[in-house]
Amino acid sequence: MKSNTITYLLSTFFGYLAIIMYNYFVIIYAYKLTSNEFFGATLFLLMNVPYILFGFISSKYTEFTSKKKIILYAQFCYLILISALGGMIYYDLFYTKLKTILLLISLLLGFAFAFLPASRLAIIKDLNDSKTIGRISLYINLLYITAFGIGPLLVGILKYYLWDFQILFSISLFFLISNLFLLKVSSISKFEVLKEEYSIGYYWKELSLYLNSNKRILFLLLLIPYTTLLLGPFQVLIPAYAEAVFHLSEIYKPIYFIIMSIGLAFGGFLAILLRNMNFKVVVFGSSIVAGLSLSILMQFENLIISIISVLIASTCSSYATNLIVLLIQNSLNDKFRLRILNIYSILQLGSAAFIGFLTSKISTNFNPKTTFQSLGIMLIIFSILILFSLSYRKINLNTKYTISG
Repeated sequence: MKSNTITYLLSTFFGYLAIIMYNYFVIIYAYKLTSNEFFGATLFLLMNVPYILFGFISSKYTEFTSKKKIILYAQFCYLILISALGGMIYYDLFYTKLKTILLLISLLLGFAFAFLPASRLAIIKDLNDSKTIGRISLYINLLYITAFGIGPLLVGILKYYLWDFQILFSISLFFLISNLFLLKVSSISKFEVLKEEYSIGYYWKELSLYLNSNKRILFLLLLIPYTTLLLGPFQVLIPAYAEAVFHLSEIYKPIYFIIMSIGLAFGGFLAILLRNMNFKVVVFGSSIVAGLSLSILMQFENLIISIISVLIASTCSSYATNLIVLLIQNSLNDKFRLRILNIYSILQLGSAAFIGFLTSKISTNFNPKTTFQSLGIMLIIFSILILFSLSYRKINLNTKYTISG
């Protein structure tokens, strides 16, 4: 692998790690302030709302601008705002208005984040030849999964040795390291800003016509919120669930995120290994298994059984989602690749944020255990309803695909 690519992967890992650490920190910090999951879920939602609302605009801007600069500027915004929050906590400034400040910072970070997913996806093509894009994309997905498991654990460990403001400064340091690595990355082709000026309306009208003539891609995109249903609730509810049911300390709560990352990675491996299986069996069968796992196994007040439940649910969800993403990648026209992948990211993050927000409200009124049971039952019902609706549609869902490189 070229050193340029390795440098970019290192930058990506530290960037992902910093974002996941902050997301986890702000959820447990919000729980510390309010003793319920709802405020943390609100902060998590605000960090995703700008991307959900303005992701189409940021995608257009990203397509005609230097992706490297966009990532650098966005992560610098994270660095400044998180450091500012750390300073406020250290000097005990605006303590009575801290909840309002957290809401404002989360919203501002959301605007910075709005430019990151599309840029992270698009820059791969600028750094590598077409033969290795698929392989590098898989590496980046693996780095995200690794960061998803390590980030909460690192925050849990740091909370034993550092004050809250020091943890925030440590997260800012990871953003700085990510930017320093990215500064050393050079593009293999000279970037040129396109002279054509497309209006937002025309830019997305083209996409609408493309999707209208490619119903298979549209159908696969619409399945993304369904297969990623559990991502948001897991992130928002797991810390409260681990404390309420098993009384786990901060250093042990992240064990669930480590198990989830193992499940997510294993599910991705299965999507590659068992790619020729029947689509309905994979996507809907695995979702039903995930639902049964949550609605039955998660109800036992036994740590090992609950960990097994999370492992099964995350593996099944990842298997279905990765298969869909790889099918989408294999079906795309290069001209629309960035726009389609941007829609995928919006659907994935948007559904995670909104469902996490809604389930936190349910959990506040009831408890995390009941909420997980409701999620499992809902997933089973959705699976059955979608399967019935599929019997009336004729869409080619051949699961054969290739991974370049």
